[in-house]
Amino acid sequence: MASLLLIDTDIASYFIKARYPSVTARFAAADASRLSISAVTQAELLYGLKSLDPAHRLHLAVHRFLREIRILPWGEEAAEIHADIRYQLVSGGIAIGEMDMMIAAQAIALEATLVTNNVRHYARLSPALSIENWVSAEE
Repeated sequence: MASLLLIDTDIASYFIKARYPSVTARFAAADASRLSISAVTQAELLYGLKSLDPAHRLHLAVHRFLREIRILPWGEEAAEIHADIRYQLVSGGIAIGEMDMMIAAQAIALEATLVTNNVRHYARLSPALSIENWVSAEE
């Protein structure tokens, strides 16, 4: 069975805004049963709407996206892995954002491939974390 794809917040945002044709094409070509986001990404997307007028077009687009993609809860195994990741990165002086560490921990816990454009940050967790960049063809 093909591995689960955990879509990071940046890629979800690029898809919602139709920012990169390569991201839109990869979503269209992917097996929908493999696509998911973390509840952490859901929170980040909803937070991003807070400063916008409720009539803004992004409210509709984000809520449509959230209805159509599987949202995975952030659980106990991710919490355990997060503690390890956070300790490793912070004590090494190479920490990344808290939400990014939480999403990475969930991807590792699920043995999922993290789809992100933040490869430089997440590469610090290699080889434990499998990463794909759906934007790299555009750069």
